[in-house]
Amino acid sequence: MSDQRGFSFEFVENLEPYRVFTCSHQQASVGLFEWDVECDVEGEKRVFWVHLALSKYLFDQKEQNAYEVLFWVTNAKATQQHRHSSSTIWIQNSEKNNQMNKLISSLGVDEDNASLRLTLQPEIFRKQF
Repeated sequence: MSDQRGFSFEFVENLEPYRVFTCSHQQASVGLFEWDVECDVEGEKRVFWVHLALSKYLFDQKEQNAYEVLFWVTNAKATQQHRHSSSTIWIQNSEKNNQMNKLISSLGVDEDNASLRLTLQPEIFRKQF
């Protein structure tokens, strides 16, 4: 479930019993699209730096639109090589009036033993920027 800003994060274990932990987030002190994300996993604080950017493109000649989502995660406390995980997602709609309602995307963290799951509602998120 996304918050009033149109997005939220959850820490999801990729091994049984697949527990899900809610995360809090606040805008980082640097960068417009940078977020500090904290997840309380059974009393252990997991900290991630997230780059989250959303662009919407309109193609008048074709009566279409598209969304581009940049979702990049850095595990703030990790010292191993696999500290970063990133994704660029493109969604193209066949008609201009089609709108993406919700996007749910996960990126592997903790050497893929868990995921940081993003829930994004584009029309709420975009109104802030």
